[in-house]
Amino acid sequence: HVRVPIKHGALAGVITMSVNTLILLSLLGGTDPDGVIRRAVLWVPGALLFGAVLGAFGAWLGARQPRAVLDRSSWNGVFAAGLAGATFCMMAIGGLVTSNEAGMAVPDWPRTFGSNMFLCPLSRMTGGIYYEHAHRLFGVLVGLTTLTLCVRLLLTEPRRWLKLLSAVALVLVSVQGVMGGLRVTKASLLLAVLHGVAGELFLALIV
Repeated sequence: HVRVPIKHGALAGVITMSVNTLILLSLLGGTDPDGVIRRAVLWVPGALLFGAVLGAFGAWLGARQPRAVLDRSSWNGVFAAGLAGATFCMMAIGGLVTSNEAGMAVPDWPRTFGSNMFLCPLSRMTGGIYYEHAHRLFGVLVGLTTLTLCVRLLLTEPRRWLKLLSAVALVLVSVQGVMGGLRVTKASLLLAVLHGVAGELFLALIV
């Protein structure tokens, strides 16, 4: 039976809002790095508190509903399906990068125009930069989701071949990310081709 404790709901809210604050600070910071810090002092604690309250409320609300039966393997399947969906979106954005010839719109990696990738001002995301930077952010999402799924399968999945497959997926997505970055810094057409092919192989593996 599945019932999420209120404290776990609050923790999930804090984690989710921590990611959301990166977007918030990118919007608030503009081109003023000091402005990001000043605004962070005001916005981040309140945002985290709001996330904790919202997550705790969701857990409390769920606890009042009839219990649903869902075993661990079912949750693994749901998580893998979510990863497949995120990967598909990432590849679609990658297609936009290629079709709009925006592969070199951002000249550096892993930073973005010298800024932290996650705090790059959204005001700079115009034209080809928008496609390229969005592709990077989705790549990070897919990488972290793959890592989480791999750890989860190693801890809960009894089938050894599936554990091995999750480890292969983690290695492949890591190599894929590095190839994407080197494609920018080395301006290599070969790496661009390998990067695209590896993305399709990764999606097939996750499915």
